[in-house]
Amino acid sequence: MLEALRGGEKTQIEIAAMLSLLLNQQQKTILSWLTRHPYLGDDDLLTLLHPGKTDLRLLHRHLEPLIALQLVQCSFWEDAPTQRERNRYHVTEIALRYQAIRHQRSITSYLHPAPSGSWQQRGIKLLHNQHSHTCELYRCIRAIYALASPTTYRIMYWKNAQEAVRWHQDALSHKIVFIRPDAELIYQLPGNTLPQSLLIEYDRGTTFFREHIAKIEAYGDYQQTTGKHLPPLLFILHRSHKRKSIQEAIKEAEARELHISLHSEEEVHRYGLQPLLADLLNTRFP
Repeated sequence: MLEALRGGEKTQIEIAAMLSLLLNQQQKTILSWLTRHPYLGDDDLLTLLHPGKTDLRLLHRHLEPLIALQLVQCSFWEDAPTQRERNRYHVTEIALRYQAIRHQRSITSYLHPAPSGSWQQRGIKLLHNQHSHTCELYRCIRAIYALASPTTYRIMYWKNAQEAVRWHQDALSHKIVFIRPDAELIYQLPGNTLPQSLLIEYDRGTTFFREHIAKIEAYGDYQQTTGKHLPPLLFILHRSHKRKSIQEAIKEAEARELHISLHSEEEVHRYGLQPLLADLLNTRFP
């Protein structure tokens, strides 16, 4: 199938049409999620597809045929906190070429040539190199989705790191400077039809003090240079004792114009976005 999808346009369209008929809507949705967020796990996908459900059979009856068709591959998170968290999934070149045809996009939107001569999904190498960071971030975002309700908030869209990136031209050096949050969530509050945005930085506790200052200064410089007001920035702390260090870095960076909220991973797993929203609304939580 891969050679056919690498072939002429007529053959590509025929294979894509065949797959479109073969796959159900749930399977197409799984491919879309894994295209944008490689290395999602079983419970991540289950929460996104079937909120509130815990039976993995609901997921696997759609996922296993995708693996059999070589559209999805399974890898392992070696440092997973539980056996259930271990399986991690990503799409193959076949799936990405199918997605490109299906959505009428250039194949280079999804793939780029690798040094080995094969093709590689854009952005996946960095996620693989920081595999534990990626999987732990996904666990937090899963909790945020799972704890959404009609009385708290609704997640409308989850942007990956590539989608969340912003850039500006430095006023002195004229170099292009990027700010790269780990994720961005578009959410909606009860009784409010206006979508709101939130940037997320997941901190594993391995970043040095000076690196935190540089990161926060970059956010402040972007806002000052562009005149665009950034969404609130949520720092999720894997190690709660790092809170004081990051607070000092915020003070050192003189980031008074930024709204930065620090919350432990435990808080996020327990309450989702509610502590952050309480910060934004200046209300007490819990």
